[in-house]
Amino acid sequence: GLIEDYEALRSLPIQRLSAVETSGPGELIFIAQALYLSGLATAKPAALVVSEAIWPQVSALNLGYPVLRSHDAMLAFAKASAHFQVEPKPTGSRHPTAYVDPTATVHGTAALGPYAVVEEGAEIGPRAILHAGVKIGRGSKVGADSVLFAGVVVYHDVVIGERVRIHGNSVIGADGFGYVQERTPTGLRHVKIHHVGGVEIHDDVEIGASSTVDRGTLGNTVLGKNTILDNQVQVGHNAITEQGVVMCGGSGLAGSSYVEKFAFIGGYAAISNKVRVGTGALIAAMSCVSTSVPAGRRWGGNPAMDRMQFNKSWALIGRLPEIFAYVKAERKKQDGSS
Repeated sequence: GLIEDYEALRSLPIQRLSAVETSGPGELIFIAQALYLSGLATAKPAALVVSEAIWPQVSALNLGYPVLRSHDAMLAFAKASAHFQVEPKPTGSRHPTAYVDPTATVHGTAALGPYAVVEEGAEIGPRAILHAGVKIGRGSKVGADSVLFAGVVVYHDVVIGERVRIHGNSVIGADGFGYVQERTPTGLRHVKIHHVGGVEIHDDVEIGASSTVDRGTLGNTVLGKNTILDNQVQVGHNAITEQGVVMCGGSGLAGSSYVEKFAFIGGYAAISNKVRVGTGALIAAMSCVSTSVPAGRRWGGNPAMDRMQFNKSWALIGRLPEIFAYVKAERKKQDGSS
């Protein structure tokens, strides 16, 4: 939030948020890092919000518009954005093409878009929104104030908490990847393991577009409170994330992996089967993690290792031609002296 009250500025006509360089009258801009101060040369906003860390630098510029000091301008921006979002909602409480099974329960304040489907025994909570083409499978539950965007498919026996957001074309509760090979007279046959578990998605989770969360083989796959998945993230059967885990685009959890509180997994990183990532650990983008990661550590690479160890190894890789030439020369000397 803001450090001061700024009561006198409450009547400022703020119409929208803007990027610094293109800002104009009626627009509010935010700067959290000194890196972006150069953009103020062309900025003409109604007001500027800056982080306290760069307040002295901004004050020295003597800008011709109000400057509001914040503990964290990025946090202030995130909170302000909620007041300016223009997310579309289905028209009316239930579109005429939506289908609700007679045994399903849809709260009177929930909204169903065109061709949304709610199967038998499913429950849709207060103020939940199912956009066009969303399917909620048998016995699944969607909590209050949750929003499922167009094309989301939720299989049977999935529990979705409150204030959950699932973006377009994501699939929740499909079978995990599980087969057993059986020898036959003609070769091998893949025998499918049918997954009879479910999925639990706790409150305040956000799942990006085209992501997949597989159901458990036995027991549930679990996304803990305030877990954030970027677009195209894969969560395998029986994987578990604790509170506040962040997974960037294209990353994946193999079956039965476990990610503790507030760990961060970079884009396209892969966490192997049954691996545990400790509390607050950070996994660099495009890493392949095949062994468990201690809490609070930074790992990266393929195979992933402690970041300091990885940096040292990478530095040595760059010197391999030099090292090889040195070893070759030393061997030549030894051969000549023998």
